[in-house]
Amino acid sequence: MGRYDLALIGFGGVNRALAELISQSGERLAKELGFALRVVAITDLRAGSLVDTDGIDLAPLLAAEPGELSFEALAGGSADPRNEWVVREVPADIIVEATFTNPTDGEPALSHVRWALESGKQVCTTNKGPVALAGRALKQLAAEHGVSFEFEGSVLSGTPILRTAQRMFGGLEITGVQGIMNGTSNYILGRLEEGIELSAAIAEAQELGYAEADPTADIEGHDVQLKVMILANEVLGADLRREDVFCEGISAITPQEVQDAASKGLRWKLVGSATRHEDGSVDARVAPLALPAQHPLAGISGPVNAVAFHTDLLGVSDTVVPQSIELGTDTTPVHNPYTGEVIASVPTVDAGAVGSILQQARCGRRTAAALSRAARAAVLERAARLIERRAESFAQLIVSEAGKTITQARKEVGRAVNTLSLSAAEARRNAGEVIPFDSHEGSEKRQGWFTREPLGIIAAITPFNDPLNLVALLATRSGQSPPSQGLPLPRERDKFQAGTETN
Repeated sequence: MGRYDLALIGFGGVNRALAELISQSGERLAKELGFALRVVAITDLRAGSLVDTDGIDLAPLLAAEPGELSFEALAGGSADPRNEWVVREVPADIIVEATFTNPTDGEPALSHVRWALESGKQVCTTNKGPVALAGRALKQLAAEHGVSFEFEGSVLSGTPILRTAQRMFGGLEITGVQGIMNGTSNYILGRLEEGIELSAAIAEAQELGYAEADPTADIEGHDVQLKVMILANEVLGADLRREDVFCEGISAITPQEVQDAASKGLRWKLVGSATRHEDGSVDARVAPLALPAQHPLAGISGPVNAVAFHTDLLGVSDTVVPQSIELGTDTTPVHNPYTGEVIASVPTVDAGAVGSILQQARCGRRTAAALSRAARAAVLERAARLIERRAESFAQLIVSEAGKTITQARKEVGRAVNTLSLSAAEARRNAGEVIPFDSHEGSEKRQGWFTREPLGIIAAITPFNDPLNLVALLATRSGQSPPSQGLPLPRERDKFQAGTETN
């Protein structure tokens, strides 16, 4: 099995998360990917730099609080980040650049990327600055040195929005892109609609981890401006500079304006857009807009991103990207309704988390179109393994919530695992729109289906039959009011057909 050695430039949220994955799930990832990953260097503005060509022990670094981490006293460590020396001289195969984004000139990330490419090293970055401001030149430099310059995460983090447009819309002409590309500003606008003042909404977003200590890039639209530039240049073939993209943020919008618009059926959103005209020119802008209810972006609430592509044949195709939900470690007991015995527990969630889960459920059918065939199959296979490993817990919950016998409940869980496994097998063989199949459990005939967007299967066979029922259970168990009864359960024709993944 091969191995790639990584140098992590910046050790904030993104690269710490990558290091955690490698440390905790390295063996599993190696089996799935066919190669191993090893970190041989880390640099950080505050912590300094650390180099070990035999591989860095990541566990003790991850155990330290980010603000307290220092490499100076460690073997191979220094208080100086030594970014250029690490990038150019340390024998790493891939430079993972994840320092802060500078919307003005892209530095220091732009230099980090350039040094790596000039040194013949592959580059992977989530940094918007270098891609938006010098993407064409950097791609040319990579080609000259025979290496890759990868930046999928620069627009919507873990969601492959660029690959979706470039690889999955074959035969279509993309004429425009429009979206909510900053979950922080979208969350804040939602709070303004509820009457909260801007300063209080920003503070709340910072406390929840949505906004940075300096929220200027989110509030004034600079973050979206760079993302629009990347989409316009990569998807529409433009060559836009920052001054070509008009940018207005949300700092001048008042709660009264947002509430007045809501009373008229309009929703304020910070929208980034780019349009290609018949002569090949591209216009791009970032501005707050009061959208009518029927607009595909109007219903996107909370710290959520959504992008709609305009195409010649399919019209508008959208991808919605919910923020991940942290349920925490607190649990609430689930009681057998007949005996009162505690037979299981569920995560305790607050009202905000319930609302975010509901948003994910509502937009679920649109979020997995970006998955490749192999990724769709992997999602289904992992779901099958997860349910199978916790089969007894699922069965006990069915007993307590549906009043079924334990034998019936275990059969239902078994059918769920079987359905998911069959769906995964079909996904690997076929990428067709709809693939029916039959399976048998004793004398029962079980029908199922697989579509391009596999979470429809998962939603259909969960023990609660519909994810909104599960949300209602979580809300009730945690002392919150159940979700609004006005939320319709999905009908057969619009069951969740989509699958998965904030700004």
